[in-house]
Amino acid sequence: MQNLRWRSTAKTLYRRLEVAVADGDEQQVEAAHGELVRWLDKAAAQRALHPNKVARKKSQAARLVAQAKSS
Repeated sequence: MQNLRWRSTAKTLYRRLEVAVADGDEQQVEAAHGELVRWLDKAAAQRALHPNKVARKKSQAARLVAQAKSS
């Protein structure tokens, strides 16, 4: 059950990042991205999430942020 907390929070933080990108608020995007990356790194360190999955999610988030900056 402990891992469920990590997975659920990671999904929530990713959704917050998507909403921030949709709103176009650059400060909110940076804050949401930083919080997501920090959470994913902690989850990987505790092996609550597989490190490869964490790397993939961080890459997806970075692409989302880059897309927001280019728009």
